[in-house]
Amino acid sequence: QGMDAIHSLLSEELRLPHWYGHNLDAMYDCLTDVSEDVRITLTNRDALGLRGLALERLLQEAAAANPHIHL
Repeated sequence: QGMDAIHSLLSEELRLPHWYGHNLDAMYDCLTDVSEDVRITLTNRDALGLRGLALERLLQEAAAANPHIHL
């Protein structure tokens, strides 16, 4: 349930495309295509357990691949 809320929030806030699949692979694809500067702050990652760790790692990888993503 926690990840569904994260995917919905990011989809809305970042205005991700309609094809966004609400999974980590689709999130990475969308984030690496962002063409405007975006700051993403992940708070309370521990509440998501291992999924939070996976999300944090994905955000770091997307930020490394796209200079418009700032953590």
